[in-house]
Amino acid sequence: MTTLLVDDNPDILALLEATLEAFGYSNIQTAASGQAALGLIENAPAPFNLMLLDIQMPLMTGIELCSAIRARPEYQFTPIIMVTAMSDQAHIDNAFAAGATDYITKPFQFEDIKHRITLAERASFQAEQLANNAVALAGDGVGSGAGPRLGIEDAIPIDDVDGVLRLHAFENYLAQMGRLEFSRTRLEILTVTNISAIFERSDSREFSDQVTDIAECVSDAMRSFAPLIAYFGRGLYCIAVSSRCTKTLAELSADIHAQIETTGLVYRDGSPVTVDFELYDLGKRSFISPRSQVDFVKRMIRELKLAAHASAPSMATN
Repeated sequence: MTTLLVDDNPDILALLEATLEAFGYSNIQTAASGQAALGLIENAPAPFNLMLLDIQMPLMTGIELCSAIRARPEYQFTPIIMVTAMSDQAHIDNAFAAGATDYITKPFQFEDIKHRITLAERASFQAEQLANNAVALAGDGVGSGAGPRLGIEDAIPIDDVDGVLRLHAFENYLAQMGRLEFSRTRLEILTVTNISAIFERSDSREFSDQVTDIAECVSDAMRSFAPLIAYFGRGLYCIAVSSRCTKTLAELSADIHAQIETTGLVYRDGSPVTVDFELYDLGKRSFISPRSQVDFVKRMIRELKLAAHASAPSMATN
């Protein structure tokens, strides 16, 4: 297993390297800039298995580096953890949007580093397994009985759509967001009510494409409000919308519907895809402590996962 650490501060690099060595990581390479990191990536005999990137670096920021890494197919699922002393929410938003799995802040809590690396590695492995299953099952036929297929409840990984995060990254984003910023963030749940019909009409690859296309329509319709979106399975999307959004649910729903109509989703045979959906508002939440915020996020994520695995999903909002 190989790890890449990138930071323009040599003291931070030495500290991170010593910390990871203490955790049992042995094959560690370091770079003092984004350009140097890209050179190591280009010439590596095999892809790195884990990356920790500083956000604020000259010439190429860690966010730009993260985006460049994610553009390489071999790093689609690699855990990328951002390292930052910055509490500016915009930088954190941009880091997750660029493909970061998680972030840790300076000064470091060493046990927190270990915990977050472990969770990031586990989540990335699960996402890769699910994506590999989708590829392996791409040729299955509807109603052919030709073996297993993706389940309607699967949290299908969505790639190359602005603002769409992996579940683990989405949970981390909400849990670590500053309490003031969280209190200004709207949480919306979009449920595709006819997802079963779309699922039954599609094979695994086509269903994955439809789930992705719907996410892209949502992203495009809400682009001016910088949404961050996660897909939980069974047609359930959770959307975090910035405080700039003053539109009502009816207005947002109309925008999404218009975008779906404009895009013109179709099945493989050319027939149109009908997308019926409902949009729910979980509202804005305020918390008296970081712990209560984390507890709420964990409870919400757990309920969404349970809803995705239920035959008739519903979401508690209290």
